[in-house]
Amino acid sequence: MEHKLRKGRKMKYSYFWALPVASLLSLAGCSNDDTLQADNGKQQNTVPAGMTEFADGGLTRTAGTYDGSAIKFYWTSGDKLWINNAGTLTISTKDNITAKAPTAKFYFPGILTAPKYNVRYTGNGNAHGDKVTISPTQSQSAPDDASHIGTDGDCGTAEASRQGDGSYTFTLSHKASYLVFTPYYSPEFAEDVKVTQIKVTADEAIAGESDSMTMG
Repeated sequence: MEHKLRKGRKMKYSYFWALPVASLLSLAGCSNDDTLQADNGKQQNTVPAGMTEFADGGLTRTAGTYDGSAIKFYWTSGDKLWINNAGTLTISTKDNITAKAPTAKFYFPGILTAPKYNVRYTGNGNAHGDKVTISPTQSQSAPDDASHIGTDGDCGTAEASRQGDGSYTFTLSHKASYLVFTPYYSPEFAEDVKVTQIKVTADEAIAGESDSMTMG
């Protein structure tokens, strides 16, 4: 599993990189109850006609930035949810995510009425509700910015509960773990010294395709 890193020639601070890996391995894991970030856009909150709203509980998002002490997570454009509706995987077709958002609402077609639904997140841009792919080669374009984890293998499940107004709420439980690296610059290094990649090996699979997430 390789992760290509880029940083400036005269870096004076430690920078952070995060890699999603299979849940068998975790160093400096990412909590699912980190502090919320400010919204970067104006979210729409009107439920589209003929659809049912699923709102996250404000505790879990799918990408993040590092502020020096913790990872702050947010939802990003392209995030979708899947639900198990009477044995059929159904994808959300609308949401209120503008760019980056600390909370999000997802909308499913039809008026759903069951007390609970099993929810699945299989990664940003993933067209499959029954498979998750943790990329064996991951690239982070900017330091302290883990926005790539949504497309590189972040995934999770939840149970959504029906509310009195007919909407559903859920809190996502992340099923991927993370390896976090913080390279440091030293004045003793030459100016052209830089980290180009980190290669991780393990005696168990930490990348690849998986269909082991349960929907109940």
